Amino acid sequence: MPQRRAEVGQDWCEQVAIAEAQGAEEQRVEGRHRDADEALLMGDAMAVGPGTASSAGVRVGKLVLDADATNAVLTLVFCVGAGMFYLLLYQSRMVPLWIASWGLVAIPLYVVADLLAMYGIIGASSTEQVLLFIPMAVQEVVLAIWMVARGFRPAAVATRSELESRTLADA
Repeated sequence: MPQRRAEVGQDWCEQVAIAEAQGAEEQRVEGRHRDADEALLMGDAMAVGPGTASSAGVRVGKLVLDADATNAVLTLVFCVGAGMFYLLLYQSRMVPLWIASWGLVAIPLYVVADLLAMYGIIGASSTEQVLLFIPMAVQEVVLAIWMVARGFRPAAVATRSELESRTLADA
């Protein structure tokens, strides 16, 4: 039995060494961060050795450490928030309608670019993805310049007392 443990331990050490060699090559090729590589190597070694990690757990860990997948999820969350923001700007007419409409049109392009990259149809940070991101980026800059230069339309921003004092005849 002790000899079997020694063999298993030796096999595990060999697998760790192989995983480290593969990880070092990946690090040179892909330019990943060292901490992330060490965590991935440890997960890989535990998945193939007699450790407690499962291969599914290692895959989940790789997903968490994978910057592209994380950025894809964060981008979708950003698009939901931006959609609500531009819809509110459009309905309240606090900025010109063309700025709010531009944002509403740019959001689906942003989502499409993100989904295409997520499913591997186009590369992450590829020229195609950047071209689909440009309308939203330019719109954000235009909105920022507008807000600094002009601000909100005062007529669109009404106080609660002004709203309560209005009658149906005024509307």
